[in-house]
Amino acid sequence: GKVWPLGWLHWLRGRSRVDQLRVFLLGVRHSHQHIALGALLYERVWLEAAGLGMRGAEASWVLQSNERMNSALEKLGARRYKTWRLYNAMLRQPTQF
Repeated sequence: GKVWPLGWLHWLRGRSRVDQLRVFLLGVRHSHQHIALGALLYERVWLEAAGLGMRGAEASWVLQSNERMNSALEKLGARRYKTWRLYNAMLRQPTQF
């Protein structure tokens, strides 16, 4: 929307209504996964978000085949509510005239 002259007021008023966040990355490098850093990372994110008044979060970009990540999120109380699918197809080359 428009920011000037009064659009910024809508942003200031809406800041108090933000109560969910999107978490893009919660992964741990494969060479460090045996240390259980993931559980500490998830707990820290959870506590920081709760301290900011967040009521929910979306962990997007987690592959359906990533069993470890999905099970860790489910143990935190997450539920899957949407599944996105990616398809790959070879396109034929255009014919030359």
